[in-house]
Amino acid sequence: MKIYQHRCEKYLSRIRAFNKRVETTLVLELPTIDYYILKHG
Repeated sequence: MKIYQHRCEKYLSRIRAFNKRVETTLVLELPTIDYYILKHG
């Protein structure tokens, strides 16, 4: 049971890291998207 719990925690931390990366990408991309819409909208 202990091994399973450890594996779950590892998996969750990996998901959190991935989510953080996605959020960072969105934050960086959004101004570009807004600019594109303003220019071509």
